[in-house]
Amino acid sequence: MAERLVKVYSRFNRIWHWLQVLSILMLLFTGTRIMSLHPILPFQAAVTLHTLTALFLLVLWAFATFWLFTTENWKQFIPRYEGLPAVIRFYAWGVFKGEPHPYHK
Repeated sequence: MAERLVKVYSRFNRIWHWLQVLSILMLLFTGTRIMSLHPILPFQAAVTLHTLTALFLLVLWAFATFWLFTTENWKQFIPRYEGLPAVIRFYAWGVFKGEPHPYHK
């Protein structure tokens, strides 16, 4: 049986989210060093890396906002009310019963 590759999310969404994950993990790592919870990095290097990572994350968010508005993908964030009761019911009850998700990508 041949495998079939289905691309659910665009390249932009995958890169955007993975860069956010890496940035937040780096902020967590350097922040814990700044609070003296581990001695892995020198203090000044941790502060510098923490600041640069925070600036990178802000630039990433600004770029993502620009991208979403220029490509008109911002519309995906507008909530739709059709099917909302079914989704609420699923997350409140159905997920614990093993029911299928009411919304399919």
